[in-house]
Amino acid sequence: MKNVRLSLSLLAFSLIPSLTFAASSDGLVEKLRSSSNISAEDAKTQIDNVFNAVEAELTEGRQVGIRGFGTFHVTERLARKGRNPKTGEAIDIPARKYPRFRSSDVLKKNING
Repeated sequence: MKNVRLSLSLLAFSLIPSLTFAASSDGLVEKLRSSSNISAEDAKTQIDNVFNAVEAELTEGRQVGIRGFGTFHVTERLARKGRNPKTGEAIDIPARKYPRFRSSDVLKKNING
């Protein structure tokens, strides 16, 4: 699996320290808009571009590392046998892929003060 580092524009990168304070995508748009002096529409476009790029890389099986923030990667859970909790019937659970995030030490330090 290749490690891909996205080169984020300065505009999008200025958003990253604000992520811990935003409660929703609207909050992210407002943080970026006010810190960068751009329209809400442009801020939403920038945020969408960053997350779409991360999603595209993960879909292709690559991990995305953002220095000082963390790494997004995909893990695969193998197929397995399970049970329906209601009936107790044995069922086959198919293999699936899941997106994961591993935060950097810098982000953990900033969050914890």
